[in-house]
Amino acid sequence: MKKKHKQLINLMKKVREIDGLKHLFISSGIRMDIALTDKKYTREFVFNHVSGEKTSQSYNPIFLKRKQRYR
Repeated sequence: MKKKHKQLINLMKKVREIDGLKHLFISSGIRMDIALTDKKYTREFVFNHVSGEKTSQSYNPIFLKRKQRYR
């Protein structure tokens, strides 16, 4: 693991330790070049900084079927 990767992981851990902060989700700016090569980096943000929301309702096939069509 390169030093930059380790610094980024340490930063994410420090942010989680801030008093009064319940959740911190990373929704963009994920370094995919690091994520594909560094399992520790990937594990850190997947387990601790991803909200779990997959997609918007507008892309959900069930939602699209129920949606009224305007004529």
